[in-house]
Amino acid sequence: MAGNYSIVADLVQARAATIVWLDFDRRHTMPRVLRRSLRRSLRREQLWNGNRERWRDLVHPSRSILAEAWRKAPTTRAKYETLSQTPLWASAEVVRLRTPSDVERILVARA
Repeated sequence: MAGNYSIVADLVQARAATIVWLDFDRRHTMPRVLRRSLRRSLRREQLWNGNRERWRDLVHPSRSILAEAWRKAPTTRAKYETLSQTPLWASAEVVRLRTPSDVERILVARA
């Protein structure tokens, strides 16, 4: 389950046996955000409640998911750094993966 849904994150994380933290740097995340946003806007994919990413929003400074991902990266990392040291995560196995290679290694090891 994704842990970014803040309304229930504390409930879910407190019950988790394993927490997998994808802690990729911007070098890995930004190309993915760009590709995903381009695909969604070009294909007019519905996201939720009928929302769609629009081409013009990719470049608009206050609405751009690209700008938001860039701005929020340090804050998000700091948030999870703090959470990893709290009792909320203490009873879980925390697996922090920093690169796509780390993900591949763990998937192969646990297969």
